[in-house]
Amino acid sequence: FIRTGTPIKKRTKFYGDRFIEYQVSPLKMNDKLLEGFLLTLVDVTQLQQLETIRQDFVANVSHEFKTPLTSIRGYAETLLSGAVEKKKEREKFLKKIEDQTIHLENLLTDLLQLSRIEKKKTDDLEKMKPLPIIRKLLIQYENLAIEKNLKFHVELPGDDSKIKIRGNEQLLQNIISNLLSNAIRYNRPKGKIWFRLFKKEDTLRIEIEDTGIGIPASQQERIFERFYRIESSRYLFPEG
Repeated sequence: FIRTGTPIKKRTKFYGDRFIEYQVSPLKMNDKLLEGFLLTLVDVTQLQQLETIRQDFVANVSHEFKTPLTSIRGYAETLLSGAVEKKKEREKFLKKIEDQTIHLENLLTDLLQLSRIEKKKTDDLEKMKPLPIIRKLLIQYENLAIEKNLKFHVELPGDDSKIKIRGNEQLLQNIISNLLSNAIRYNRPKGKIWFRLFKKEDTLRIEIEDTGIGIPASQQERIFERFYRIESSRYLFPEG
């Protein structure tokens, strides 16, 4: 700035995870240019983190959409080229296209749901009995666990007729389904899963535990970021 007189504005890493934005400007008083310069410093760490999250989100969403779209295009082009003559093969390709389309619809539904939750525009909460809903989900995921050769342990209160909460049935199902599906998908061979539910005073507590590899402490702060996943290589388990 001293050499050229040109104002400077830059963002840089300060130390650790801290970022600052600094600006060097001409020093003026009453529109009169004085000797020297004005240096301002602003801590923009939070802004930098938000921009990083936004960039990661765009990259992750693009990746999530690219795979099914590539499959749909490939199957459609093959069908249009006339390369598949047998009816059975054509139906197989069409079924693949349908499956990938449903996958895209589910991704869009998840994005809309995330947007509503972040804007605190969730569906109205109502008084409901959670145990019947939870029991149905447990039957479904227990069967999936058995198919994966996993042991599924369930601990529920004996009398659930009086247990009521204010909540939303669909959101409750989404939360539990997501946790249980992850416990199954990322578990160890011949691993275990525990589902516990207990009531303490005016609180209903749900715990889901598994013998999977878990999430390293350094990445646990990011688990609530949209589409965030740790490296797939962490899910490779030794046999036996």
